Amino acid sequence: MDRTDAIKDAMYGIIRDVTEDKIVSEFKAGNGRRMLGNLVDLCLHKVAPLDGEVMQKNATVMTVLLHYLCSTLMIPTQRKVEVDGILLDMVMPDIKTLRTNWNSCLIICIIESTEDTYVSETIARAKRLQPNEANIWVVSPASIDLPFKTFVIRDSFAGIIDELNQFSKKTKSSRFKIFKIS
Repeated sequence: MDRTDAIKDAMYGIIRDVTEDKIVSEFKAGNGRRMLGNLVDLCLHKVAPLDGEVMQKNATVMTVLLHYLCSTLMIPTQRKVEVDGILLDMVMPDIKTLRTNWNSCLIICIIESTEDTYVSETIARAKRLQPNEANIWVVSPASIDLPFKTFVIRDSFAGIIDELNQFSKKTKSSRFKIFKIS
């Protein structure tokens, strides 16, 4: 079993223990930040003894949690997609909207390293597809100084679902009407 699979298995074990119903009800009740913060803490504790570099493990935790929550809370996203030869971590709501109405679309870059060249190249790829830099968000395993909305694992990451919900309300696109927590 590779590192990513081991992390996913550990995290889905935690999610089973907490239960999907409890997670959804906490988000619906307005306690999403606290719930996501608790899930992050539980997951980081569980994956800490696994092999691998801490930043990469933390980035995997954020990726898995974000993908799981977007699916569970019915947040429209496309994940790990290629657009014009550029691989993107996450597009909200979808590639079609990115091509036709980029002001109503987010690109979320999930970085595994804070090394300058890696971050610069990741952001440059996103900027080629999303002219509105306010609609490029970064998810990072460590604090990083960027001119973009940035979510850090033990800090602002707990608020990302609330921010996605606010973005969806602001854009008034019919593609966002299915959120379970709106």
